[in-house]
This record gives sequence, structure tokens and C-alpha cells, in this order.
Amino acid sequence: MNVGYARVSTSSQNPENQIDQLKSPGCDKTFSEKRSGKNEADCEQFKIMMDFVREGDAHLKVLHQNIDTTSPAGRLLFTMLGTIAEF
Repeated sequence: MNVGYARVSTSSQNPENQIDQLKSPGCDKTFSEKRSGKNEADCEQFKIMMDFVREGDAHLKVLHQNIDTTSPAGRLLFTMLGTIAEF
């Protein structure tokens, strides 16, 4: 199952464009919310999504950064970005 997450930062923004983009690669279930990403505790739908997916269920695809952990190059890029963030 492909699961998507769409978030916009303000109540005046509309997540429908992001939701439509998630449907294109085949997301079966989409979680969305209008919240700032500054405080993870405010992202209730993100928490619900993370509880919904199970270990071994999912790979990560970031549509606009061309990150896809289903490929060796995507896993390398994701690992490198995580290492840089940790550094």
C-alpha cells in the first residue's frame, strides 16, 4: 500500500494540489493537515500516519526532491542527507 502525507503551513493554504500529486504515483491512502512544521507535536495527522504504516511496509519517495528509497541511489542519497543532518 502506498501512503501519502500532505501538509500546508497556514489555514489560508489548500493541500488539494499536494493530494492530487500524491494520487498520481498511486497513493492508496493520504493523510493531510494544515499545520506549521516547526513543532512536530502539532502534526497530529503525521503521527496517525506513522502509526498506520508498519515496519517493512514502506519505502520513502519525496516527489519534489527525487528521493526514492526503493532504488540503491535513492537509499544512498537518503543516508547521506541523514548523515549531514546529524553532523
